[in-house]
Amino acid sequence: MSLGTNSIKSWNDMQKIFLEKYKDHYLEEEIFRMNQVEDERLEYLIERFMYNVKRVKLHHLGSDTIKNFLLRTIRDEWIDILDLMSKGNV
Repeated sequence: MSLGTNSIKSWNDMQKIFLEKYKDHYLEEEIFRMNQVEDERLEYLIERFMYNVKRVKLHHLGSDTIKNFLLRTIRDEWIDILDLMSKGNV
């Protein structure tokens, strides 16, 4: 793979091409690494998660997969509470 002649003429050109190629991948990785921070309310975590999902546009993932990623971000003590409230269906 090679670049065409004079395809990058400045640092801004290089940055633009790089971001176009790798931005979505980086944002996906950001979602996959998300965790609920200590003392973060569940509502804020869900809001932050949904904002990132919309920003990345994860069209290729089904809703069940996205729900599983959300559950992975939630701290264990909250999972226990949610599990109790849903009678073991979380």
